[in-house]
Amino acid sequence: VSQSRYSILDNYLSFGTSIVIKNTMSGFSFFLPTLSQVRAQLGITSSDPFCIPIRIGIDKSSQYGIYLKTQNKANPPASDAEGGMIVDNDGNEWGSSNISMAKGDVLRLSLTYTVYSGYYAQLDTWMN
Repeated sequence: VSQSRYSILDNYLSFGTSIVIKNTMSGFSFFLPTLSQVRAQLGITSSDPFCIPIRIGIDKSSQYGIYLKTQNKANPPASDAEGGMIVDNDGNEWGSSNISMAKGDVLRLSLTYTVYSGYYAQLDTWMN
């Protein structure tokens, strides 16, 4: 990663759900895909529920860590319903949906949508 200050992970989901990031820029942010972006990747055109596990690792040789965020933290922001939030194992928003990851860290989330709960990224495991 060396072109801009941020990237959206939806561009990478078509290659699988395990992503390794090697970062060479200080202060770089990665944004989780919005609800619409996930639906487009899955070919969903209705309000069908889904749960997609993703794993994000920071390469051990990265010069810098990253910030993993939801797109309602972007500028301009997505709506809360569209951008979602990162949820911890107690059902609460985790780290204001702005997670700092350093080299060697691995985070596993489930991008989840239900009509009742809306769109969110559920923390599965965090190895830092």
